Amino acid sequence: MKRLIYISLLAMAFAPCSFAAKPAPENDFHVAFQLGLTGGGDSIATAKYTNGDSVSIHGGGLFELGFGAYYHKPSVPVSALLTINYHVDQASAKNGNVQFDRWPLEFTGYFHINESWRIGAGLRHVMNAKLKIDKDGEASTSVEYRDANSPLVEVAWGQEWGRNNYWVGLRYVHENLKVDKVTLDGMSYGVDHTDDGSHLGVFAHYAF
Repeated sequence: MKRLIYISLLAMAFAPCSFAAKPAPENDFHVAFQLGLTGGGDSIATAKYTNGDSVSIHGGGLFELGFGAYYHKPSVPVSALLTINYHVDQASAKNGNVQFDRWPLEFTGYFHINESWRIGAGLRHVMNAKLKIDKDGEASTSVEYRDANSPLVEVAWGQEWGRNNYWVGLRYVHENLKVDKVTLDGMSYGVDHTDDGSHLGVFAHYAF
């Protein structure tokens, strides 16, 4: 009797299982990073060097770096990207610095035309936009802007390998930045002025 029990147990252990374990559901949310080179908008400040050269700081320049979340369900031809970014244009020298920076929160929804191409549209909310001019021996000057909402559009090409998503996009943002106040030598003044921060940019995106 014991021998029969042992044989039965062995047979059960080595018998092929007729039920396959369910694969774990794939997570459609990804961590995302983006890096962009942008240009355009008004020339809002100019840095002049002692050798006669000069560099203009633009409302739409120059480098943008961000991270956030990307959602894409492979069976559906749409996706969404939400990022917080740092956008800056700057000119520096030994005796001074001119810098225009801001913190844009961006949401972009994409429609996937095919496996490689997608088009997107979204909204960019710019926070803490500020121009600051420092020069040795002179009082600092700063221009602070109100928060602004700007539409954006993007056309992009990319690939998806497993959980990794790569795409490169050409983006346009239509942006107006209204001055909140100007501070000079510790005194602040209200100014009725708007700078154009619109820009065209090339962005590299990576989501994993």
